[in-house]
Amino acid sequence: SPRLWPPPPRPPGRASRPAPPRTAPPAPPPPRPQPPPSHATPPPLPPPLPTDRLSTLQHPQAPPPPQPPPPPPPPPPPPPRANPPPPPVRGLPSPAPGVNAAAVESLRRFGGPAPARKPAGGLFGLFGGAAAPAAKGPVQVDTSLPRHLEAQGAEVHQLGARVRELFAGGQFGDALGVAERRLDLCRRTYGSEHAMYATCLNDVATFEQVFARYDRAEALFEEASKIQKKLLGQGHPHTIATLQNLAALYTAKGDAPKAEAMQLLVQALQLSSSGGGDGP
Repeated sequence: SPRLWPPPPRPPGRASRPAPPRTAPPAPPPPRPQPPPSHATPPPLPPPLPTDRLSTLQHPQAPPPPQPPPPPPPPPPPPPRANPPPPPVRGLPSPAPGVNAAAVESLRRFGGPAPARKPAGGLFGLFGGAAAPAAKGPVQVDTSLPRHLEAQGAEVHQLGARVRELFAGGQFGDALGVAERRLDLCRRTYGSEHAMYATCLNDVATFEQVFARYDRAEALFEEASKIQKKLLGQGHPHTIATLQNLAALYTAKGDAPKAEAMQLLVQALQLSSSGGGDGP
């Protein structure tokens, strides 16, 4: 049939029902917490032992006996024996370690045969050196002391003998120590303006020269020479011997001009003193 436009109204009572609203589906409920287990899971069992291990545990074996210690190594062979040092020349011991051989050789070269009388000028006679020829009527060294100083004077002479004994054995370091003690005791006994004090200065200076301490040795020799020139005169054997020591010192230092000049002075003093004078 033909459609009418607009469409005819619907009869009452037959209105269409409204469509129900659309809603989202309900969310699933949260998972329920599981109760803790009533007992812990037992640990895994260890792997089974091998058969040989079981037999060892069931029947333990005795430990092996201790082994004896190894024998000690053989001792090293002894070192070869060194050739003995040559005998000392003219009574002079061979230089010890730390001793300046050139200084010792210069003392030997400047020396002569030791006189039978008491050596003059400190240790120069000890090193093979001789005092100058004795002057006619030389000044005698007075070593007398008051009674309360006689014991110290005797000790000074004993220390001098000890110095020569150590030197004869080549113990130059020990000899220098004793010579230093003797010098201090001599200063307190005789004073610093005495010929004996000059002799002790000579002793210490000689050992200082042997150990190549030339500056101190030269200062001590010069101090001893001044005392001897003042008290004994330039032509006295002790004074000339100290100048000989200075010549040996210059030679050991390698100062040839000074050594030659000092030797010429020594020879002039020796000629002068032997001719009856007291030196220039």
